Amino acid sequence: MLDFVIWAALCPLAIVLLFFAQRPIRKRSSVVLNIIMFIIKAFLMVLFALLAVTFDSILSWGLVGLTYAIYIAFLGDLLFDCIRGIVYVVRRDTAMLDKSLTASLTLSLVCGLGVMAYGGINSQIVRKTTRTYYSSKLTSEHNFVFLSDVHVGGAQSHDTLRKVCERIDKDNPDFVVLVGDITDEYTTKQDMQNTYELFGGLNAPVYFVYGNHDRQYNSHFTDGRKYTEEELRDAITGNGLTILKDEYQRISDDLVLIGREDLTAGKGRKDSQSLRKRNPDANAFLLAAEHQPYNTADTVALGPDLQVSGHSHGGQLFPLRTLYTALGYESFGEYQHGDTTLLVSSGESAWKLPVRTESPCEYVHVTLKPQ
Repeated sequence: MLDFVIWAALCPLAIVLLFFAQRPIRKRSSVVLNIIMFIIKAFLMVLFALLAVTFDSILSWGLVGLTYAIYIAFLGDLLFDCIRGIVYVVRRDTAMLDKSLTASLTLSLVCGLGVMAYGGINSQIVRKTTRTYYSSKLTSEHNFVFLSDVHVGGAQSHDTLRKVCERIDKDNPDFVVLVGDITDEYTTKQDMQNTYELFGGLNAPVYFVYGNHDRQYNSHFTDGRKYTEEELRDAITGNGLTILKDEYQRISDDLVLIGREDLTAGKGRKDSQSLRKRNPDANAFLLAAEHQPYNTADTVALGPDLQVSGHSHGGQLFPLRTLYTALGYESFGEYQHGDTTLLVSSGESAWKLPVRTESPCEYVHVTLKPQ
């Protein structure tokens, strides 16, 4: 909550400071100079976006409110530049806008605060996405819901999660899979317990796999652990959820689920080749749930027909989704690896702060049908 308040207070300040820092350059009306400034700001925006959601360091955790505020200021300012560019194309001159301090500062604040408001609202609206897959291994139809990256108590409110659970119940799935990062280092013990009480109240079996934040491995960056791993496990299993750590679960005669231990478990994660030999039914449709989607070699070695993952939040902050794709990371959407389809969700919330300027939040309803 404190980080959110700091972010909300710093955003307008960062927007104003960035505006005045550039005002002398803008008043010169040099097209070349303005283009150079645009490129520099775009680079810095991406840098602060990465710092906010990708890198684990004292800087990115301890100054998270400031990091997000600077990112918002740069993105809003780039939007302001785009509007100035349109004015220049139409009028061949931006002098009228640049000379009026009141007009230009107001427009700059509208752009920056507009981005801020959009990021906050977008992080709290959770859409339902549907997918349908066919397979000759299936003899009957199945439907399930999977969701990931809820980050309750950090970026997601308990009330929002409750509404999502109510919608999931109305979908009437055969089962539900939680694909990691349901809680994180900001989640209190009470929030964690309340969260699994909610999931335990669903009218369908619920299966859980760990993400890289559930067990609060990075609590040294915050003010320490809020709950132990044993307390987390007890809250999950005590509410009737099944934890799968490199374990198979037979759903039906034609469908088997395997939940993978997260990569952060290190040696606690089993080898995919040996796991494949333990498959109780190689003729059944194999559904794999794994938090992080990037370990393609493991995916191929295990050989599931469908793998569901999360982790990357669909980029979360513009333009990280495009950057991840350019770097070869499968961060959001559907991908094919041989006979395996990889489905990566954008997640049900944000990370560290309730800010999303990229892909919207979602939970995914999947239907499996015989071919």
